[in-house]
Amino acid sequence: MFGSSLLAGFGSWFWALQTSGSIDRTDIFVRSTLLGSVLQTAVWFFWVYAVHWLIAHLYKAKADLSELMRTMGFAFAPVSLTVLIVIAGLAVPIGIFAFGATILLSSVAVQTSSDAEPP
Repeated sequence: MFGSSLLAGFGSWFWALQTSGSIDRTDIFVRSTLLGSVLQTAVWFFWVYAVHWLIAHLYKAKADLSELMRTMGFAFAPVSLTVLIVIAGLAVPIGIFAFGATILLSSVAVQTSSDAEPP
């Protein structure tokens, strides 16, 4: 999961290097790649915990947190594709595809790792 976040950070760093002429490369690397990856990972853990809480308390269904973390971790893999946003003409389509695939696979992950019925 952290690897996907790191690749996404590298993609945005490479994109920034390509599109901006006078930028501080080290500052962008630290903010985009390092801090962005750590923050994205922390938000992901919160997201998984929130989904687990909603399944357990709102749907009153059984869901194992470790299994949910595992399946949602695999569902997060398409975010790795955002390393390819360095390709100027395909940056937006690649970003949209990665986001959409992650949302779709996260839905499948929740369904497979819990007893919750789809609405």
